[in-house]
Amino acid sequence: MVSIKTEITINAPPQAVRSTFLDFESHAKWNPFFVRVKDVGEVNPGTGLEIDMKLKGETTVRTMKPVVLVNSEDELKWKGNLGFDSVFVGAHYFKFESIDDGAATRLVQGEDFGGFLVPVLNLVGLFEKTKASFEDLNEALKKEAESRA
Repeated sequence: MVSIKTEITINAPPQAVRSTFLDFESHAKWNPFFVRVKDVGEVNPGTGLEIDMKLKGETTVRTMKPVVLVNSEDELKWKGNLGFDSVFVGAHYFKFESIDDGAATRLVQGEDFGGFLVPVLNLVGLFEKTKASFEDLNEALKKEAESRA
């Protein structure tokens, strides 16, 4: 298993950061990693998402269709796989942690990967590109959420 975890401080309340992230129609304007997120209406456990993503340094856009596991005030988590969990699976999460008496947010973004393709994908540098893409998303979300706050 491979795990990636990133975090950033955003000078906006958690509910504002979460609201910015859940405004799926706006992602194409500010998000360099999730270049399109299909608006699915209510985001509840079991909801299927459709996300076009572009890893840092690549021109290819890939579509993933994860399923929401958790959508609470302080966490959004989904799971996607490549056919079967035994082949390749990822559980991606965003945690919106209140800091500075609610005036700011510690965004923690990460993903836990499993399946027999993980060692091969690690060898070809996929997880380094993925971490860099998470960091780019974090910075872009910070800029967007702070501009809306």
